[in-house]
Amino acid sequence: MKVRHRGDRITGWRAYGGVLIVPARLDGKRTTHMLVDSGAAHCLITPRIARLPGYDARDAKTWRPIFGAQGVEATVPSFQLQSLQVGGVVVEGIEVLVVTFSPRIRIDGVIGVNFLARFRPTLEFDRATLVLRSRPT
Repeated sequence: MKVRHRGDRITGWRAYGGVLIVPARLDGKRTTHMLVDSGAAHCLITPRIARLPGYDARDAKTWRPIFGAQGVEATVPSFQLQSLQVGGVVVEGIEVLVVTFSPRIRIDGVIGVNFLARFRPTLEFDRATLVLRSRPT
């Protein structure tokens, strides 16, 4: 999880009212488009990604509750990725939840707090950039 001294800068794009979407790699092989959300406790992936070879969310042994803005609760499958890479930063053994999004939103998942909290993240919306810096030790 080595981060450059001045931080890794991941250029993405803004969509859907201004949110930041960045490219990410799952398990070093699948390139995806993920929304950056500091309000999401966990990283999320779509059922389409979870059905790809190597993943089988239908056999998930762990299920997690999730809560929406209206207090709506659902229980969704959870499993660990071998790795999640954003820019030059790789986090190994990270938990993801499988969640369905509106078909109008074309993303493969969400980068949540269980990834972001390992760093000192900055969102530069004017540049559509996520900056990941090492946390002080």
